[in-house]
This record gives sequence, C-alpha cells and structure tokens, in this order.
Amino acid sequence: MLRACLCALAAAFCVPSLGQAQEAIPTATAPASDAPLPPAPPPPLSAATHSPRAYAGPVYGPCGPLRRRADGSIAPNSEQAHGEVSAAVGTHGYREAGGVVCQPVGDHTAVTIGVDVGGYGGRGR
Repeated sequence: MLRACLCALAAAFCVPSLGQAQEAIPTATAPASDAPLPPAPPPPLSAATHSPRAYAGPVYGPCGPLRRRADGSIAPNSEQAHGEVSAAVGTHGYREAGGVVCQPVGDHTAVTIGVDVGGYGGRGR
C-alpha cells in the first residue's frame, strides 16, 4: 500500500502541470493627443507659513493641556491643580470612591497623588 502511494506521488510530480501561466495581454494604450496636461506643482512654502510660531495648536504641560489666551500666551492659571473624582456603586455589594490630583511644580515637573477606596460585600455577607 505504501509503495502504491509513493508511486502515485512520484507520478504526480512528473506530469506537467495543467494550469500554466498564459501570455500577458496589454490593456493600456498610448494617451490620446487631447488628454489634459498634469497640473503644475504647488508653490513652495514661505518661511512665515512654515514657522513653528505660526501654529497656535495646543500646548501641553506636565499635567495635560494648558489654556492659551487670545494673544497666544499661556494663561496664568496653568499652575493650578488639575484632577478628577470618581465614584461607583453596585447592586448587592460594591462601593468605590477615588480621586487624582496633579499639581504642576516648575515648568516641566508635577506632583500627582491618587487615592482609591474599594469595597465588596453586601446583604447577608
């Protein structure tokens, strides 16, 4: 039985493949004489447009985005503490309370404090 399988496998490798690649068929033709010309390249950027100061995007401090005034300067309250408070409740036994405060210290540092209190257990436990 093994000999018959090996002979069939060898014969399969010796027989030329039935699905051979065909000749490539060209589909594109030469462009028509009335075809439109490609558009001209855009003009180069000027130094004022490409300047980083021209972009008035967000400014990030150590505790997240800072507020920007209309004149582009950073608002003085950027040194105030930022934070969040979270609370959760549950059915038949789940409670949680937490908070995080981030206080900028200097230009590139911050102090962050986070507190979280959990709980589990409810009626009959």
